Amino acid sequence: MSKEISEVAGTFWFLFNVPHPWPVRNNFNYLIVENNGHNIELECKKDGTIGVVLRKVDSKKIVMNVRTCPIVCEKPELAFFAVVWTLPDSLYVRINDTKVGCFSNPASAPNTYVVPEFNMKRQKIENLNELNDKANQKRAKKFRNRQAKFSSIREDKEHNFREMGEQIELLKDMLQYIESGKLYYLDSLSVILSKLIAEKKRVPFMQLCAASRGINLFVYSNPQLCSPPLFNPEFHFSDNISIEESDLFHSKIDLDVWLDSYGSTISGRFLTNRETILHIRNKKGAHVYSDIDPHISHFTKNQFSDVTGERKNFLTYYLCNLSKVIVDLHKKLF
Repeated sequence: MSKEISEVAGTFWFLFNVPHPWPVRNNFNYLIVENNGHNIELECKKDGTIGVVLRKVDSKKIVMNVRTCPIVCEKPELAFFAVVWTLPDSLYVRINDTKVGCFSNPASAPNTYVVPEFNMKRQKIENLNELNDKANQKRAKKFRNRQAKFSSIREDKEHNFREMGEQIELLKDMLQYIESGKLYYLDSLSVILSKLIAEKKRVPFMQLCAASRGINLFVYSNPQLCSPPLFNPEFHFSDNISIEESDLFHSKIDLDVWLDSYGSTISGRFLTNRETILHIRNKKGAHVYSDIDPHISHFTKNQFSDVTGERKNFLTYYLCNLSKVIVDLHKKLF
């Protein structure tokens, strides 16, 4: 895309987790994301439509807006949602391969759009069980190697479990502070998560303690979302983990397999979940940088809401959701 065109046009897409129940009971702003000097604002409406507004960031002036046709979705589903715009008068919205709203030609949208079952939702990673087994064996091997280095294995175990417990308590405290609006505790959250699950140079506390007891570290995920997007966005992240099995997160996956699966895209470069956590820690939690990291900037500027209407930026949601899963996993296993 040429510089001239990129200054007056943009494309934004994301994997839309359709709120349930749908239609929503009350209108709420679902997403605000910055795209090429403009904000794209999405509002889920109780009549089953979605309102899309293109607004200039600097002046707050509305440039274009469009309302989709009524969307029909009877159960929790995923759909590819895209907003494509070109100044001065082109703005359209697609869900999967269907244009569901158009600024210049509203009649081009269908009367209604039925969200189909996510056609790859039940796709399985054929060797997922094998990957889970290998991750568990790798942790056990690292623990055995560690045993050889300590004269007092009991003392080492007690230290690791004590440290893990203290980090979990810190995580719970940080979550309470953040939920009360003290977002500056996010810096600490990224550091604690790194110690608990994501360190590369040493075995993290949770994996080390699990290996010492021969415990599997299983969470739930959607294998289809463990791979990078079909096309390469400039910025993207995948929130793809749960402590509970559900229609969306239906496959049991080892925590280390999840950590080494696709997590985000920055400047066209794919990062695993482990690399994403460490990137946030290194750029925000543990070091001082005079420049603004583009990944962190995107995480903090772009916002979305859930059905309660509570608005969060991506960084807050990503770290808090992962932290809650880790707290629940610790409670479940230890």
